[in-house]
Amino acid sequence: MWGSYYAPGVYIMLNNRGSVIYVGESVAPARRMDSYFEYDSATKILATKHPWAEQPISVVIVTMVDERAARFLERYLIFKLDPSCNKY
Repeated sequence: MWGSYYAPGVYIMLNNRGSVIYVGESVAPARRMDSYFEYDSATKILATKHPWAEQPISVVIVTMVDERAARFLERYLIFKLDPSCNKY
């Protein structure tokens, strides 16, 4: 459902206004989505497992050539976009 399960990359979560609320990096971002969301086949609804300050409505996954590039892109996007849910 999420694309390549084994490529490193960055995932970007957006709210209902299209604003970036979270940026994350993973060795397999598609697999990471399984830890954030669950699909109910009976209702055909994708629900979040994680309590969010703002509810993510869509996710963009950017695959990278390696983990180092993914970490760099994650840090850059967090710095430039200042997502509301990336507060350390």
